[in-house]
Amino acid sequence: MLQNAKTMKAIVKHGKNLSAMVCQAPAVSTDFDVLVRVALAGICRTDTYVARGLIDEGCDPLILGHEFSGFVEAIGDGVGSVKPGDQVTVMPVIACRQCDECRLGRELRCLNSSMLGVNRNGAFAEMVVVPERAVYLMPQEMPMRHGAYIEPVAASGAVLNADLGAKTGAGLIYGDNRIAELTRRVMVSAGYSNLVVFDPDRGELLDENSFDFAVETVASSVAMCQIVSAMKAGGIIIIKSRQYTPVELYFPALIKKELTIKAVQYVDFEKAIAMLGEGVIQVDDILGGSHSLSEFEELLTTEAGVSTKEFFDPTGDFGS
Repeated sequence: MLQNAKTMKAIVKHGKNLSAMVCQAPAVSTDFDVLVRVALAGICRTDTYVARGLIDEGCDPLILGHEFSGFVEAIGDGVGSVKPGDQVTVMPVIACRQCDECRLGRELRCLNSSMLGVNRNGAFAEMVVVPERAVYLMPQEMPMRHGAYIEPVAASGAVLNADLGAKTGAGLIYGDNRIAELTRRVMVSAGYSNLVVFDPDRGELLDENSFDFAVETVASSVAMCQIVSAMKAGGIIIIKSRQYTPVELYFPALIKKELTIKAVQYVDFEKAIAMLGEGVIQVDDILGGSHSLSEFEELLTTEAGVSTKEFFDPTGDFGS
């Protein structure tokens, strides 16, 4: 089932310019493409970094956005897992399926992966085309707001893939922000019972040599120095945020304590869908409002929406 080309509304970055505009809509072009009509698309730090030119992966022009839910609009002839009308969410990191890691079945570690809204067209648009393997069915009763929040849940849930030792161990979540709070809720739901969320902006000091493990949600040279100082010997530091600029580490302190640093990406999307669908974690209080694409400038070129997750609704008023 192939979709004829038509126009759509989208937020497009072309060179240094960002604009809400009418452009050509995508269409399925291979047997395993899925065309999704976007219902809601969440706004995160990565999107603001791309919008402000802090991330440049060489795709120009580029439609931004990678957290979203929607309805299947059309499918390629080889697609069998979804059909038009299905409610879906999408894993935004697309593996190449050709590198050594992909051939070994470790697609999350793909050496040539691409990401929606970063180096392939994303979801701040009425429609987006993605491979069938990236598409996940949502429960019929799941609100579209929850479906558009699966990606952050899967990202926070990635800490559950790390072996952090006893769940009663002293744990630090570094950063008092939306993703830190989501990570705390995910970890509490999994049985972690001794967690401290630390806000570095309050000017307080972390106790030295106090934590068995730490999860960073704000990465900087200062942050890593504070985290390393706060760790017990033999502790584990989880790298969670996608910091796109280099961060310094002081090696002697790491070596003296024999610390382990482990980076994580995502828990399985199906598990993240279950967390929300079955009410394992509650998120409604950290979900914000819906906005027209025409409001892109305020939402993408500033730090607005830090405490709540804001969404674009591509069906909203497009403005003049």
